[in-house]
Amino acid sequence: MISKREQNKEKRRATILDNAIQLFDRQGYDATTTRQVIQAAHMSSATFYQYFADKHAVFKTIAINAIDTTVSKYEAQLADKANFTAQDLATLINQKLEQGPFSPRLIADFTDEFSGHHDALNVYIHHELV
Repeated sequence: MISKREQNKEKRRATILDNAIQLFDRQGYDATTTRQVIQAAHMSSATFYQYFADKHAVFKTIAINAIDTTVSKYEAQLADKANFTAQDLATLINQKLEQGPFSPRLIADFTDEFSGHHDALNVYIHHELV
């Protein structure tokens, strides 16, 4: 069982992520500032920076959570495919994002952010799935 303190930490972290998703979805990643995320989460800057270095770290966490969710959902399908690539994962992630509560703008930001990182995604795939 996790302590009350750990529960509160997870709750604050989730609050940051949830508010950031809403802002990124509504305004786009580039138009959203770290200050706006902090204000939307109703916390001090010091508290925010205990959890994330900046808005990019928040966005990356959101993306990694989407990847993890997608990988978990499609784990059996991925295991059957011997030469699974980052492009395959990107396709699955895009399918997942399109089914979720994300706007086309957030999906585009996500795709732009990770489109040049196929090598990193391949490393992730092979460490997590192989």
